[in-house]
Amino acid sequence: MHLWRTRELCWIVRRRELRRELGRKVGEAFNSMSTLVGPSEEGMGRINNASRAKAVSTALDFAEVSHQFQSPTP
Repeated sequence: MHLWRTRELCWIVRRRELRRELGRKVGEAFNSMSTLVGPSEEGMGRINNASRAKAVSTALDFAEVSHQFQSPTP
């Protein structure tokens, strides 16, 4: 039981580090899904299409590395 807790705590710390890295790479879009994938309104505090593509790619990389959206294997 203690081994599981140790592993889980290590993974929690690792995910936190990954989320911070994602936030640094994505910027303001990190806190707003509509900003990340919504229509571009350049000049109105929104990210442009090139930045959006990079942000989405970075978010998908994060999801893959962190296993956030993986279904449990039987």
